[in-house]
Amino acid sequence: MNFLLVGRPNVGKSSIYNILSGFNSNIIHKESETTRDWHQEKIKNISGSYIFDSPGLILNDDKKKPFQKTLIFKNLLNKIDIFFYVIDYSSIFNLLDKKLIDELRKFNKNIILLVNKFDNYKKIPNYEFYKYGIIDYFFLSCSHNYGFDLLKNFLTDSKFSKSKNIFSFHDFSIAIFGKPNTGKSTL
Repeated sequence: MNFLLVGRPNVGKSSIYNILSGFNSNIIHKESETTRDWHQEKIKNISGSYIFDSPGLILNDDKKKPFQKTLIFKNLLNKIDIFFYVIDYSSIFNLLDKKLIDELRKFNKNIILLVNKFDNYKKIPNYEFYKYGIIDYFFLSCSHNYGFDLLKNFLTDSKFSKSKNIFSFHDFSIAIFGKPNTGKSTL
């Protein structure tokens, strides 16, 4: 299985990559957009699985090409089985993340949500991330190495580690139609 870490800049993708690969090969820094390269490594203790790291995703930037249109992403897309979409717990629901996740759904790949920087595991988590509509999620803390055992157990024990594409995508959108002035907006 091949997993691609994706998400906005500075959410901890490279730190997660370093922990899952068992190497400190990716540069990590507090400053946004430190990671500009794409990296690949075997996932430690999970045979046949690879993790790919990517630069932070952006939408609608005049200076940079959108991630989904880069040649490296297009070439890598055929290798990837599952996207690990990483979000920062301090901004657990973000409309830009929602738009980026919707872009990823167009590629018909499974998505697992990784909620990083959840540093107080004794605290009851904020569940606003449900708004993304992703079934599988994990709360992680790179600084405390929290949640990675659960993630690795899931990856080795889950059904998709033995067969591809068993999840189906469900669109939870609702549309309301009707004649003018019948109360659609109020509803």
